[in-house]
Amino acid sequence: MRLHPPFSAKAKGSCEPLFYWKGQTEMTRLYAQPYDITATGFSFDDAEDYARKAQALRNEYGQPVEEFEIQFIDGEGIDAVLAKAWSLSQCNLSQFLEAALDWSEDQKLHFIVAVGECGYGGPIQL
Repeated sequence: MRLHPPFSAKAKGSCEPLFYWKGQTEMTRLYAQPYDITATGFSFDDAEDYARKAQALRNEYGQPVEEFEIQFIDGEGIDAVLAKAWSLSQCNLSQFLEAALDWSEDQKLHFIVAVGECGYGGPIQL
């Protein structure tokens, strides 16, 4: 199954896909943007990396930073859509990373349609 990517208009009126996901094998890379405006965020690839960097992060007053917005910055297109459907946050970060790594494309598509498009919720079972 091939999903149609969104398109962006180019100068001469042609359209090119913004992303592809068929056959891509990129590693998921996320960014933790602190809600504290005096702190600088960091990128990470896995939950352990996130935990280590979040624990060490301090704002410009030396206080620990505890709250982050998690942003999808690089990886497979289907994982970007999965992150949006997942409502990715620091609370569900490790479950998302596990699903992005372990789930098949079909499992990801089912979740995206059920949760992201149809609004189903409930506990996520990996």
